[in-house]
Amino acid sequence: MVKKDIIGDVLFKVYLGIICFFYSIIFAGSVLGVAGFYKPVYVFPLVFMSTLLLFKVLYQSNIVDKYQKPEGGYPNENKLSEIVIYAITILLIILLILIPIARWPESIAGDWFPWDAGKYHFPKAVEMVSSGSANDMTIAYGEYPFGYESLLSFCLLASGDEALFGWMHALINLLFIFSFWLLAKRYTKIRSSFLLLLITLLVLSNFFFKFLNLWRVFQTEMITVGKNDLLLAASILSFLYFYPYPLIAEFEKRSLLATGIAGMIALSVKPNAAYVLAPLWLLLGGKTLWVSSKDWVRKPRSNIFQYLIASFFMIPGTIWLLRNLVLNGKIFSDFVLEASKWSIASNLTNPYFYRYIPTNLVIILGLAMMMVLISIKKFPQYRWQAGILLLLVIGFVFTPVTAFFLRTDIPAVINWRFGQAMLAYVFIVLLLLANDLVGKISLDNKIGKLAAYTYVPFLLLVAAGVIWSHMWVLERKPENVIILKDQFRESLGVDGYHSAYDYVQENVRDSIVWVENGLPYYAYDVDYTNTVSRENSADYVIVIKTDWFGEGGVEIPAYFNPHAWQNYYSVAYEDPQGIVFALKD
Repeated sequence: MVKKDIIGDVLFKVYLGIICFFYSIIFAGSVLGVAGFYKPVYVFPLVFMSTLLLFKVLYQSNIVDKYQKPEGGYPNENKLSEIVIYAITILLIILLILIPIARWPESIAGDWFPWDAGKYHFPKAVEMVSSGSANDMTIAYGEYPFGYESLLSFCLLASGDEALFGWMHALINLLFIFSFWLLAKRYTKIRSSFLLLLITLLVLSNFFFKFLNLWRVFQTEMITVGKNDLLLAASILSFLYFYPYPLIAEFEKRSLLATGIAGMIALSVKPNAAYVLAPLWLLLGGKTLWVSSKDWVRKPRSNIFQYLIASFFMIPGTIWLLRNLVLNGKIFSDFVLEASKWSIASNLTNPYFYRYIPTNLVIILGLAMMMVLISIKKFPQYRWQAGILLLLVIGFVFTPVTAFFLRTDIPAVINWRFGQAMLAYVFIVLLLLANDLVGKISLDNKIGKLAAYTYVPFLLLVAAGVIWSHMWVLERKPENVIILKDQFRESLGVDGYHSAYDYVQENVRDSIVWVENGLPYYAYDVDYTNTVSRENSADYVIVIKTDWFGEGGVEIPAYFNPHAWQNYYSVAYEDPQGIVFALKD
């Protein structure tokens, strides 16, 4: 008799709902954004109907049957202990992960504002809402995919401001945790509730220790609004989770459609998702053709049809490629392609790469090579996991900006946020090896019974201690609201203005505003009537004297010569940190 994991099944339904919701939002952003019809009257009905339809199709498929316990249940099964462990874990997730991010920016999640958000993520979302189009590529990184920005645009349509940004990132956090958990659950026989607790503690591990912690980045990314790396990792893990493995054998047990849905989300977020998805999808396509050709009479075209349908559902995640080709004549500009020079792969012969190379990177590379070597002959059961780990490592080292940024003549700094799917998979591989090792160790029956009775109270004490010692993450920080208005937390302005940004926000409406050496997001007024588009000449130009990394001198950038501008622009405002130029009548 197969016993269902009822709580796990509920959590899986939540996970499935989030995937369908994200797919629908990104689908609406991709199709309507490129078509120039990104308006509430079209977006909301499309997202609502698409979410319901996808959830119904996936839920009614037999993939749900995979979230049941093994035959006979887990060893020493105790329904009360399962409920307790799940309750502990859910409480940890709510208190230490979801509440801080949902309260953004009035929480620790608002303690900093990533420059990526102000430079292009938020502006791309605002421009899509205000213009109804995703085709303005004059914005910084406008030629990049805009799946993540579609989520932010949907929030802006729903609330009119940034109020829902934190809640949307809370859903991204849940998607990451659940995809991580489900993939680990698929590979190991560890009790489902305990596995979720382990992964939750791993995600929070930066709170507990930092030395040689491979997974420190998870906790910091969990409280970051304005970066898309966690969404990319979550969608890649979801793709790996649904991916038919062993190849073809699970076509009848898993919905290939779900694989395509997860793949579409990943491709819509960042182009480097293709490093992982493309080889696996081509491998599956080749295997599908091979199997179908050998079994054409009994089951003609069935596997091919499933594969093509799933491929069709992935297409919206690549619409940005077609848009770039039509509007620019090429996929990426030379400026964007230049970023590949700062990857690990491009700097393997650069001596600066090997200065202060972190031990964490050596450990990961060593584990990947070990898995490949031991799986060749001695442990063939690990070949799939070894291959996936190697693919994730290769994808990471080829990802732009993983080793350097702007300069390659300084010691490398490994950018772990680009490799979060890889880091999660490393932990899953370690769990798999440990699970198999423990399974071969036979303990005295009395020891097993004693452990079964004591581990739940122990976990309760640990969880209570973690929550008690980290109650500070629940503190409200209303002073952080300033990050929605200005990159300068302290007033640097004159005449009662906080800064040059504040002057524009208070006095400029329905205008084209360019920001140089600063963050374009702060050029918008409260109703977002301004635009930062560079398709036409600027009505106003904000020049920040100190760049947005907080480095450099307080000098106007060399390419600005106010004296040469006097025929066209006049100085409308100036303070020690910024100047606002206004177009003359």
